[in-house]
Amino acid sequence: MYISSTPPPLMLGFPPTLTPTSGRDDAGSKASKAELESQDEREIRAIIQRLKKREQQVIAHENAHRAVGGSLVRGGGYHYIQGPDGRRYISGGEVQIDSSPVHNDPEATMLKAEHIIRTALAPVDPSPQDLRVAGEAQTMFSRASVEVQMEKYRRNEPGSQQKPGQLLDQVA
Repeated sequence: MYISSTPPPLMLGFPPTLTPTSGRDDAGSKASKAELESQDEREIRAIIQRLKKREQQVIAHENAHRAVGGSLVRGGGYHYIQGPDGRRYISGGEVQIDSSPVHNDPEATMLKAEHIIRTALAPVDPSPQDLRVAGEAQTMFSRASVEVQMEKYRRNEPGSQQKPGQLLDQVA
């Protein structure tokens, strides 16, 4: 299962090259051209700042998954976008998380599901994919919990002396 950070909304493109509409080469035209170039430079700087900020957010997001996930997290990588300065900026990322149940061990599966949930929700701003992974892990936890309760009921362990039908009430 992959956990992906949400890519940024599509930018409306980099600023187009602006040229003066008049072919005259007078002082007013030169001032307008300088103003337009200055405006272009400001817009480019603003785009680069947004790209740098997004890059920092994505790195922090993916590192949070890795820090909490530990051995559950493998691989992953980043998605890039080229900025108006020609540099590549990180715009999204993903990590793989082992979300398989522990074979024939529902109690270990419950512990693993809790770890998956913590891993998926580790970033400050979980993505929709992170929330989906956490929800799937919650389902895995619930199924394992039912298995544990059913096994206790079958073994007739102390504390599980229940009337038929009570087990369903406890796990529902």
